[in-house]
This record gives sequence, C-alpha cells and structure tokens, in this order.
Amino acid sequence: MELDSRVWAPVDAPDLAEHGWRWLLYYALIALIPTFMFALFTIFLLTLLVTWITTGHDNEGLANTLPWILILAFLAWVGSALVYPLGAGGYFASSLGARNPTREEQQAYEDALTNLNLPAEVKRPTWMYVRDSHELNAWIAGDALVLNRALFDSDFLEAVIAHELGHLNSMDGRVIVAVNRLAGPARATAPLRKAQTTGFLTGRSLWFPINLAVLIIRGCSGGLATDAMTPAWSAWWRLREHVADTYAARLGQGDQLATFLENHALLYDIPIKRIWTSDETHPPVAQRVERLREQAGLDGGQPAQSEQP
Repeated sequence: MELDSRVWAPVDAPDLAEHGWRWLLYYALIALIPTFMFALFTIFLLTLLVTWITTGHDNEGLANTLPWILILAFLAWVGSALVYPLGAGGYFASSLGARNPTREEQQAYEDALTNLNLPAEVKRPTWMYVRDSHELNAWIAGDALVLNRALFDSDFLEAVIAHELGHLNSMDGRVIVAVNRLAGPARATAPLRKAQTTGFLTGRSLWFPINLAVLIIRGCSGGLATDAMTPAWSAWWRLREHVADTYAARLGQGDQLATFLENHALLYDIPIKRIWTSDETHPPVAQRVERLREQAGLDGGQPAQSEQP
C-alpha cells in the first residue's frame, strides 16, 4: 500500500507528455515481446541441441520435453521476481561490492527510519547493505537497500532513504529484477556485441560471415530487441525517479532532498541531447529540485496520511 495512489504512475507530467512518453511506453511493450520470445527460443533451441547430442539422437521424447520444462522454469524464475525476488538483493549488493553493516551503521540506519516517523503501512527494506564509497548514493534492488558509506556521515541519510522507499513501496525494485532476469540471455552476448562495435569503430570489422553469425546470435538471444527498447525503458525510469521524489516529499523530506540534489548532483548534471532517445535513467536535476520545492510547499513539509489506492 502506498501513501498516495497517485504516486503509482501519474499521467499528468507535462514535460514527459511533451516528449511523447506514452508512445515510448507503448514502444517498450512492443520491444519487450520480441525480447521475451527470442529468449524463450534461445533456451528451447540450445536445450534441444544439447539433448540430442548427449543422448546420441536416440531419445526424441526427452528432446521434445526437456526444452519446455526449462522454458517453464525460466518463466517461473522471471515471474517470481514480481512476487518475491528471493536472493536478488544480496546478489545485487555483492555485484556492487557491498557488505553487511556494522553495528554503528545499523543503528544509524534504524535511527533514520525512526526519525522519518513512517506510517505503519510503509514497507521497510528486508535487508540493508553498505558500500564503501565516498559518493552519496543509494540503490534498491528487490527488497534490499544498498547505502554508500558516505551517507552515514552526511546530513541527508533520511532524505535519501525516503526517496528509496518510494521505489521500494511500488513495483520498481521487483520490476528491475524481473527485467534483468529476462534479459539474461541477451546480456550473455554482450562480449560479442562489444567486439563487433569495436571492430566497426576501429575500421577492423570482422569477416562478413562472422558478423552475420554475431547478428544471428544477438537476435536469437534477444540482444537486438533489448538494445532497441533501451530508450523506452530509460524514459520509464526517469518517470519513476519523479515518482520516488514525490514519495519522499510526502514523507516530509522534499525540501531536504532538494537541498541534497542542489549540493551534490546539480553541479555534475550535464546536458543530454534528445534525452528521450538516450539511455539516461534520471531526469534533469533542476527539474527534480523545482518539483520537490513545489511539493514541499504544498504539503507543508509534513508526512501525508495514507490513502487507499
């Protein structure tokens, strides 16, 4: 349950509408279909070939059955992230080099949650990890929260946690785990894509049959569809950043989060040409600050009472 059902997916964001964000989301759905189908086709084909080879081509029943079993298992693995992303948070934290918090960090984190005075229905992270970094940053993956160590020495721990709670109390954390799992076969072909791109840029393109084989492999794995849908998904995540900011503002942290962005993000913000076609997942900082200031003023900086979605 969210503090306000309007933060789930607001459709009145004027800047996003000006850039046709609805069409980008439709495009994302269209691009997701071939990604999904190519991933399933890859699993089926590889399993079929391996089964035939290992059984000496004499077990047709197994060859016809095993691919479907693996496809159903793959679907269950992807879909389970939307319900309960078991182990996803720990895996993500490990990939960032994060660790379990010390007693002092755990206490500071719990004090920050207490100071936020969260309503009972607000979901808290199941796990919290700490990444030893001087950057003021944080992430949500599944039901886990990762905080950079520098946040504990700053004045913005509560504001950043409030923003991340906006992601956690929607489907954001689980959706990104599900999408990453779905793109797993495509991600496995990334070295091939990198080699092909490097060859084109350096003028040492691979031999045509090899280039063709790479394109076929990338297509069968869903890599081409994944690349094609990147701008659409990036537009969606820019929208979700605004939504998480709104959530933080309704927890009374809008003004503090705006100050954090002004002091630690605005200076490093760079112009992005045709942002709606890029892979940039965060909207311009100045726009986020302006909205947060407005929301903080409208809400009076006080946490809002929960509403039924």
